[in-house]
Amino acid sequence: MSVTDATITLASADGALSVSVPEATASSSVTPVLLEDAEALFAIKLDEPDAPTRYDFPVELPEGGAYEILDNGGIFFFNGAGGYIGGVAPPWAKDVHGNDVPTWFTYDDQTITQHVDTEGLSAANFPVIADPYMGKWLISAAWVTYQSDPKKYKINATPTQYGRDLGSQGGQKYFSYHLADLKSRLGTNASKINATITNQFFCHVAYNKHGGGPTYNLESWTPSHGWNSLVMIANACNPT
Repeated sequence: MSVTDATITLASADGALSVSVPEATASSSVTPVLLEDAEALFAIKLDEPDAPTRYDFPVELPEGGAYEILDNGGIFFFNGAGGYIGGVAPPWAKDVHGNDVPTWFTYDDQTITQHVDTEGLSAANFPVIADPYMGKWLISAAWVTYQSDPKKYKINATPTQYGRDLGSQGGQKYFSYHLADLKSRLGTNASKINATITNQFFCHVAYNKHGGGPTYNLESWTPSHGWNSLVMIANACNPT
């Protein structure tokens, strides 16, 4: 991950994804900010009611690269072989009072456009802030802890903020990306992921904003239930 005054670049063995900053205007600004865990954001600030309501971010993909707009409004990007190389979390925008402002992405001609609907807002609602949030990793760390019974162990997985934002609305369609990241972080311990751990993990990914804490704790010894079953949801994804 690298950030300059004009570009955010996500680079990995799967390929590089670069997104450029739109030019500032007299009533708005866009600032790239580098975060942890291969994450970054563009801080858009609309200072006045006459600020632009669309912000174009040119995208540079590997040759043959592709994209997919997710059900939650985020965007995934892929290399020419179909491998995931990074993406942008679902968009959001808020006025100076913390109220949601309608916003959405479109993608055309290798350009992400964030639209911010400020119609009906008065000067008292400004500034309006919007933060397109980019990332690569969905899991920042994972490790194994053992219980007094050596046959029992717990896999602990800490999601990135980007992973939380995508997972909580992304649905089952994107579980494979989260699971691939978990296995990558576990390394040689990836073989310890069994059926019940997989279901607990998918439940945490899908419902993380409703509980589960900063780290997902996945227990090897619990009965295996469907990730979206009532017993899983009732027990915060860790059934006994």
